[in-house]
Amino acid sequence: MIAGRDSGAVRWTLFDGAAGILTDVRSPQAVADALILAISTPERASAEGFDGARMVEERFGADVIADMYLKQYQRTIAATAA
Repeated sequence: MIAGRDSGAVRWTLFDGAAGILTDVRSPQAVADALILAISTPERASAEGFDGARMVEERFGADVIADMYLKQYQRTIAATAA
């Protein structure tokens, strides 16, 4: 995956580049260089894909999100009970 290095939460979403190539998407040359890197190193793309899938599951998996909601509900209930 190729994405904007300075595009909001994209850097965070791609685990600071561990799950894709971050580049200056306003620069055609930088995008071209990133594309060339991506297609010239298929083993990197494959590894990033597998790592990216694992990282996404660790950060956004249903159990993780459900736990976050549960903790927020517990904090909200505790705050209103006080």
